[in-house]
Amino acid sequence: MQGIILSEFLDFAEQQVGPAAVAAIAGERGAPAGERYQSMARYDHHELLRLTHALADRQGLAADEVLRRFGRCLFGRFAALYPLFLADAEDTLSLLAGIDRYIHGELQQLYPDGEFPSFQCRVTAPRQLEMRYESKRPFADLAEGLILGCADHFGERVEISREDTSAAGRYGMRFVVTAS
Repeated sequence: MQGIILSEFLDFAEQQVGPAAVAAIAGERGAPAGERYQSMARYDHHELLRLTHALADRQGLAADEVLRRFGRCLFGRFAALYPLFLADAEDTLSLLAGIDRYIHGELQQLYPDGEFPSFQCRVTAPRQLEMRYESKRPFADLAEGLILGCADHFGERVEISREDTSAAGRYGMRFVVTAS
């Protein structure tokens, strides 16, 4: 997991519970949240899970909900940091349909040692996209939040249905995203 994700999570957490609570969550009292992780460095994905559970406990929320909220916020940060990735997209579904081919391909150039989830996408009906998420890591809830953040970016509403397709040590989720 790239350090930029962990740094963004701490920034997100700080907005939710304040800097003192984030310092306790991060385990480094007094250290500014953004200095804990280096953006280009790689960290074990369990670190994000640990931070997520700590924030969830503080907020009285389920960890999956915290990941969805973080993903929604994270998309906005990605849009600000990488506006070129969004320049040619007309709407939510067009951006999502090209995520694996275009966005993850470009990110792979920025972060050559990054391990990104895969998304196989296909249009199943007008204004409807099936996205099959597959990863070594359990972040389908984060992916759902990113989908919702994408819709927010385009000022659209989407409905998302999910079907768990995990098998044999791989995490999987079938998302059906319908834009209204």
